[in-house]
Amino acid sequence: MNQRNRIAGDFSYDLARNVNDIAEMMKALANPRRYENDEYLSSPTGVPSLPDPLAPLSGPIGDLVRNFAVPEIIGDFNGDGNFDAQDIRYFADGLAIDPGTGRLNRRMGWNAVDAGWLAWKGTAYQIAGGRPEYAGAQPPWQPSLPCYMPLWPDARVQGAAVADIAGNTASPGGEPTGQDGIVDCRDIDYVYKNFGDFRNLRYDAVRMDLSADMNGDLVVNQADVDIVVLEVLCTHYGDANLDGVVDATDQLIVTGHMGMPGGWCEGDFNGDGMVTAADQAILNPNMNQRSACHCVSDVNCDHAANGLDLQAFVNALLGSPYSTSCSPCNKLLADSNNDGVLNHADIAGFIANILAKCQ
Repeated sequence: MNQRNRIAGDFSYDLARNVNDIAEMMKALANPRRYENDEYLSSPTGVPSLPDPLAPLSGPIGDLVRNFAVPEIIGDFNGDGNFDAQDIRYFADGLAIDPGTGRLNRRMGWNAVDAGWLAWKGTAYQIAGGRPEYAGAQPPWQPSLPCYMPLWPDARVQGAAVADIAGNTASPGGEPTGQDGIVDCRDIDYVYKNFGDFRNLRYDAVRMDLSADMNGDLVVNQADVDIVVLEVLCTHYGDANLDGVVDATDQLIVTGHMGMPGGWCEGDFNGDGMVTAADQAILNPNMNQRSACHCVSDVNCDHAANGLDLQAFVNALLGSPYSTSCSPCNKLLADSNNDGVLNHADIAGFIANILAKCQ
């Protein structure tokens, strides 16, 4: 093999494997042969991109005159002979190392996966038939109001698959298998069950599933639950049925299970395995709170879709700066028909959402 394919996962060709490789990896996933050809054309004949630190002589090996990459070689992480959606999940779940800390950071990895795919969606690299099913994080509800939009494949929620860790039989370790394609109560409960400090190898690490570490600090605690509830599911504590609003229905769920064992869907919001007055106390201050994170056509991120979003929508269409009020805001909030592309086809939906006064 030539030098370019020496390190599995080194798509950015810096002789390292970390989250910096994901952008090029998604480019290769979109169209492996096009990626391979571009790599071939960009590599000067007989001159490798980087010197080989392990050999006294650098240059092409054998009869290979160009230092080009083969995605099926550097991207086949599960050893099945292919480079496909399963390899992307394998990388994001177990190989997405934060170069700044040297630690696994699944959230950073999944954010990069979604950003990388969106960068090539709709370009010459996009494969026929659309997006590969690499993430599959679906919401537990169906959109019933303009504000309630599916988490995935809706590109407005970037990196949602980081929270898809439960639902199937889990096998903690190097190859997490708990994901079921849904982010719901089971994922919240699973994070609670894995509280601990992974750096404590003797007592915590031996029983924990590090998949529950949402923020990459090697500690599973309330901060990780917050990411699932507040950011991925984009709701509030007390929303037992995860429909995006804390209301009388959630109150009835808590009341009906009071004093009984249960998880989030039964009203256990503090993760102690029982529905008690403590959970009622968590629900009470959030009563009548609605999800406002993914209000479609709220392009300026003020948690409402109204006339104030018009200029931001126009700016988004033109590719100009559109919002500075909140970091999670994505210009695809203006993608009113949810096809992953922002263009003139979204104008009618934008107007309809504004008239519906989504807030």
